[in-house]
Amino acid sequence: MIWKWHGELFQRYKKSPILTAEDWPYQVHSVFNPAAAIVNGITLLLIRVEDYRGFSHFTVARSKNGIDDWEIDSQPTFVPDPINYPEERYGIEDARITYIDEMGKWAVAYTAFSDSGPLTALAFTEDFCNFDRVGATMPPENKNSAVFPVRFNGMWAMLHRPVPQMTTKKANIWGYPFLQI
Repeated sequence: MIWKWHGELFQRYKKSPILTAEDWPYQVHSVFNPAAAIVNGITLLLIRVEDYRGFSHFTVARSKNGIDDWEIDSQPTFVPDPINYPEERYGIEDARITYIDEMGKWAVAYTAFSDSGPLTALAFTEDFCNFDRVGATMPPENKNSAVFPVRFNGMWAMLHRPVPQMTTKKANIWGYPFLQI
């Protein structure tokens, strides 16, 4: 039997984007690139929010249906900490969240911006209010990491995207076993 597709796999929501800077309870320049998950039956977005300096942080928004009636945290949820994590000096962005059943926690993989460029970083949370940073997981010129929810040969693994600056080649996605937590 030959399967024939006669339609769209996904249909874009007509009111896209569902959230904009005008929806924010505090002053921001722009909002974009959320990580998304269902947490206790509620759609949770961990949203990149950019301030007027061009530095980013994360804010949580929650919705029962994932479309409207968003409850947005009244202040930034997860902010850069350049005193303790200098790799976050110019902000954080591009969160990816993965539930780690073995730990009973969410892994938040994100890009931190340092003097040396972007690099991957990691934090954990149980409630999306309190975060325990691990810090940098890869050296600069790496972005967009995501953690696998299971171990491989006893090691946690992640995907990441090196960002080559000294070559004309496009960036690729790499897999990397990175730590024993």
